[in-house]
Amino acid sequence: MNTTQNVKQFKDHETAALASKPPADASNKDWDTVKALNQCLAHSLELSSRIKQAHWSAKGENFFLFSKMATDFTERLEKQADKLSARIVAIGGVPNWTAEKIVKTSTLPSYPSDLVKVEDHIEALRISFEQTARQLSTLLSKLAKSDDYVTANTVMTLTKIVDEQKAFIAAHSGLAWLEKPKKQYA
Repeated sequence: MNTTQNVKQFKDHETAALASKPPADASNKDWDTVKALNQCLAHSLELSSRIKQAHWSAKGENFFLFSKMATDFTERLEKQADKLSARIVAIGGVPNWTAEKIVKTSTLPSYPSDLVKVEDHIEALRISFEQTARQLSTLLSKLAKSDDYVTANTVMTLTKIVDEQKAFIAAHSGLAWLEKPKKQYA
């Protein structure tokens, strides 16, 4: 097979994959899973976008640390978005990557676009991560009941990333909302 035939075969396969529809015998559970994974994908990309917004517009103290954090966070979230997309395709779905679909799928409230201070961005990101973590927790418990351990593991990895980043933001902001109250000794 020559290069031209390989390219044609790839294009034919790509077109068929893009045009694929759910099989007639697909259970609702499977397509609920695709919907849930697309919501995780939207949240992952939405958080990454918010971090980039903060990184590009933040000024003030601790900018260097904030810049390093933003780069690390977006890289991890975008790698996980790739894994979520691969899982969606593996179970017969189509990942929702477009900005329009991400906005429709994400359940996070809008990120304020007028923030400038690093501290303000940290607080807005903390809220975003907290909301995402709550939603992922609910989704993960539903997936665990479906006996789809591969999908649940993929979502668990995103949950772990979000929790780690949430804790780092809390520590950086000086907030102690993750800690349990300590007992007072007289």
